[in-house]
Amino acid sequence: MIMNKRFSTLLAAALVAGSTFSAFAATDKVKEESQTKYFQLKTGTKGSISGDFLAIGYGETRDSLVVRKSTDIKSLADVNETLWRTEFTPVKGSNGAVAEYHLRFFHKASGRQLILNTDIVEAGKTFYQSPAAVLAEEGLDYLTLSTAEYSTLTTLFGGELGYVAEVYSQSTDKTTKYRVALKSGKIRLQSIVSKKQNGGEAEFPEWADGAGDANNIALRLVASKYNETGKGLYPFGAEELNEQGNDGFTLSFSKDVIRNKYKNPFSEYTLHATAEPIYTAATYDVSYATNLAAVKKNYELLDNFQAAIKGYTDGVAEAIEYLKTNKAEKAGKAGDLIPSDMQDYLNMAGEEVDEATTKLGVNSAVLTKAITAAKNNLGKLSNVAIAKDGTLAKDNAYLVAYEKSATAAITAVNALVKDTKDAVDALDKKVQAWMTPENVDAKENWTEEKAALNKIVTANFGTTDGMGKVLNTWTTGIVVTIRTAAAVKSGYYALAIADSLIKGKQAYLTVDTNYVANREKYLTFTADTLVSFTANKKAALVAPLNKNINKYAFKLSAIVDNIATGDSILIDTYAPKVNDNGNFTDVKDGFVTYDDDARVVIRTLGNGREISVTTDFGTNPDEAVYNTNIAFAMPPYAEFEEGEVFYVKNLNKKENEGKFIVMNYDGNKDKDFVKADGVFASVPATQWFVKKANNGTHKFTIANRDQDVNLAKDAKIYVVDEEARIYTAGKDTFQVVEIEGLKEDAHLGYKYLTDAEQAIKSFVLTAKNYANPEAYFLSVGADSALVATPNADDALELVVATPTTKDTKLNDESILTRDYLLVSKDGKKTYYLKSEDGQLMITTKADSKNLKFRRVNDNADEYEVLYDGGKLSINQDGEGVKVAMNEATSYVFNLADAVNEQYMNFGNEGIKNVTISLDGDEASKVTAVKPFAVIKRTGLELKAAATDNDFVLGLDTAYINRPDNFRYAYYITKPIDTAKVGSFDMKGYMVSYADSIAHNSDTVKYDQDGLTRIGFVPANRVQFGNNDSLAIAKPKATAIDTINVEKANGMTLATWAFAIEEDGVYRIESSTGKYVSYLNGVLVLGNKDQAQLFNVNDTDLKPTDNEEIATSEVKVIAGNGNVTIAGAAGKKVVISNILGQTVANTVITSDNAVIAAPQGVVVVAVEGEEAVKAIIK
Repeated sequence: MIMNKRFSTLLAAALVAGSTFSAFAATDKVKEESQTKYFQLKTGTKGSISGDFLAIGYGETRDSLVVRKSTDIKSLADVNETLWRTEFTPVKGSNGAVAEYHLRFFHKASGRQLILNTDIVEAGKTFYQSPAAVLAEEGLDYLTLSTAEYSTLTTLFGGELGYVAEVYSQSTDKTTKYRVALKSGKIRLQSIVSKKQNGGEAEFPEWADGAGDANNIALRLVASKYNETGKGLYPFGAEELNEQGNDGFTLSFSKDVIRNKYKNPFSEYTLHATAEPIYTAATYDVSYATNLAAVKKNYELLDNFQAAIKGYTDGVAEAIEYLKTNKAEKAGKAGDLIPSDMQDYLNMAGEEVDEATTKLGVNSAVLTKAITAAKNNLGKLSNVAIAKDGTLAKDNAYLVAYEKSATAAITAVNALVKDTKDAVDALDKKVQAWMTPENVDAKENWTEEKAALNKIVTANFGTTDGMGKVLNTWTTGIVVTIRTAAAVKSGYYALAIADSLIKGKQAYLTVDTNYVANREKYLTFTADTLVSFTANKKAALVAPLNKNINKYAFKLSAIVDNIATGDSILIDTYAPKVNDNGNFTDVKDGFVTYDDDARVVIRTLGNGREISVTTDFGTNPDEAVYNTNIAFAMPPYAEFEEGEVFYVKNLNKKENEGKFIVMNYDGNKDKDFVKADGVFASVPATQWFVKKANNGTHKFTIANRDQDVNLAKDAKIYVVDEEARIYTAGKDTFQVVEIEGLKEDAHLGYKYLTDAEQAIKSFVLTAKNYANPEAYFLSVGADSALVATPNADDALELVVATPTTKDTKLNDESILTRDYLLVSKDGKKTYYLKSEDGQLMITTKADSKNLKFRRVNDNADEYEVLYDGGKLSINQDGEGVKVAMNEATSYVFNLADAVNEQYMNFGNEGIKNVTISLDGDEASKVTAVKPFAVIKRTGLELKAAATDNDFVLGLDTAYINRPDNFRYAYYITKPIDTAKVGSFDMKGYMVSYADSIAHNSDTVKYDQDGLTRIGFVPANRVQFGNNDSLAIAKPKATAIDTINVEKANGMTLATWAFAIEEDGVYRIESSTGKYVSYLNGVLVLGNKDQAQLFNVNDTDLKPTDNEEIATSEVKVIAGNGNVTIAGAAGKKVVISNILGQTVANTVITSDNAVIAAPQGVVVVAVEGEEAVKAIIK
């Protein structure tokens, strides 16, 4: 440890600045604070303390001091990061008395002591050149106070503390001054070194940045904002509470309920704090219902009035009908001619109208006018004279006038009755909708309906009696509120009990009015329901009618500054209030008032303990308040390894319980549920993996392997059953299931074509219907439509238009996929796949939409074909169509090889000697006649009695042992110098002259009968790292004359593959897909049906280069303008041209005779030897 020789005197002033001396000794008050409380250290620079706090950085190392802004403190964990405890250690001097005190700081969240690493500090550096203030196991670990300074401390709070210390080195006689400096929110450790002291005081240079003490960090020990005595407990919000567990929390009590019939709901159940605001419902007196009943009763007056009017008018109508149909027995007025019984009825009906009008209290000008008009017209009609034997004329003017006015009067009466009832119903509907338990924030909103009804009352009724009176009574005091709606106090929330229902509704914890102990009157807890509704356009909860929301209200807080109790939790609620009558319940409406602040406690009764509440927790609190410590009972956390892969089974209590969760590839990336037969080891969309794991924070991201669909995203996951691997995250319960037969396949689930396959192969698109296992092939039908056919010969042959060399990563980035632009080639035309209104067509119009092949199960070669936002299918007419991603289809597809060639791997690691002969004609072999490759027969066309040495070729590996390679490509060579036959020596390489046809001349043609010729060109292999290249020898060679075989995947004009026809019989294939053919002794390239079959035979013979042709003992060497005869001294030599003309006839006198000869083919006959041909240059 580094010991401080002295601590700057500013500390003494700092810790007592602003305070007064007290009779309290430091050993009492300061020791108590140091031993019992956590503090916060506010930060700033000298003379300027801010509201931010000193903390230790987050992360695994936790090795540096940081400033934590007060605005960033949003959780209990954040609060604890700013809390420290202090420790004063007395240090005795040589006389045994205390000489000084060491002050140390300990961080609450990490438990680390504040020890600054001085080893990394270089003296005299500026602030930005100095290292961060980093913690270490050894270093600057305390500050020093003299006994005098310590004795004057009355409290740890209030003063300014500068973290400056001096360390003296006896070996150098110098003192190093360290300071913790603060600038722009950064904390660094600086140092300066004094001159040699020579027994005197230390003299220090200026700080390097010239800021003096301006950058010195200033700290102030302050009581935590969250402290019990200051009523500043840390309050938990609903969200933070629910994050303590799986969308909820459970508490543990150091002393819990025992030997009691009532369980502790806080430790027995998982609770969920509701984020929605909670309310007490408004209640209203019964006058509204009483007055409305009176209104409805008076509907009888309306009905009677309406019936009386109708009865009277019906009687008049009957009398009129009598006068119209019966002849008068005598002349007289119409009214006098009515039979007496009818007259009596009309008199009685008229009296009923008068009585009903009076009772109803009709006072309507409109109605009075209509009835008066009808009465007047009836009076006139009754005075109409009718002659003896006469009848009342149907078109009588007075009759017509009466009937019209009578109809108007009846219409007015009916309208009054209907409008009155409708207006009452409209107003009642609004009021009834308003008077509900959910009405906590609405204002009276029936003004319009009330005005409409009042208008009817004013226009048609009086207000002193009858209908008008009861309507006026009802509308005047329409609602009398006994108790208005009220929200619970801020910071409180309801606690839902997980997996607990009451008559199908969510159960919530409440304080009961029953006692757990009757004599002591200790209250207990119960459960009840709440009503969901919308308040201010937000979800909310309200207590059932006539119940106080405070009985549901709880608030949890933590004591954060008490060293002894840690983060002990307090639970606040409300207790029911006892009325004057000694009961909780109001005698009028049964409402229980919960107004008394209460705190949850554990009480001891005899040998048992029960949970209850107390209202006594103020200055002299109930002792039960502190007899238990409450903490979160954390469920066990899950542990996963990043990259772990599995199936996931849904265990939520819903209709999909027990099914596996997969990704629905419908374009929306939705989750779906399938049975066990719907998940596959070969389909990543049915699998999940741990995309991100942090076993330190217990947060994980579990995602689908195929697409970016998350089962849990940066979420805490908890264990339900570790052995069965059942977990919960959020509100979901699921099981992790091992994938049997899972392969470590970098291309799992998708058709993946290697670079070589894309370059070499051609394909056909096959289809299979689950209902019919017969294979179909996609072909071109009428009007260029894509159709399915069972005829393989009609299959559309496809190639990759532009090879895809870039891989696409799935959500699980260990899986790589590719998609492909597939086209069909016909001569120079290219045909593309195109969708027209869902119909798939073949067109020459270029299209850039690729195909992707996705596995649908574990069966080999069964894929979905994804195309242009949809997928391929076949309709009932056998036509190819594009359907939506989520549309079910019974077809699966495969991209199969059009030609299933198998290629020979001869197994040689370097060059080996072979002969290549026509199948069935071993004497006819491939050889070189510059510059072409030809077929010659042994002993007939090169020379007499020629041996197989002249037909020996080199077979050299060109592209064999490469990743994903199946087409084994070789070089075929002929030596130029028989002494140099190594792989990297200059030799003649057999090539296709496809790129040379444009250079045909009169003397040399590189094609024959329209077919490309094959020949040998001088070249040598070159190698750069992993690149295997072939350099063609030319006088002025350029870059294009070097062939990169590696980059071309072995597909070059100089490489050849041996397609197996049968055992030992091959077709020699070029890079263009053409095959070596035989035309009049010349090798050319043709189609597959023109391919010549060859045998390849190993040989121990050494090759010649066809410029040196050996006889038994004599060598004939063709040169430029001459022939050299070796080993024929004393023998006669005759040289003739192809016309038989003798060029030379002589006896050779040496074993190395050079004889002039014309350019072209000559025949050399050496005495005693068979004649041979030689080509003279």
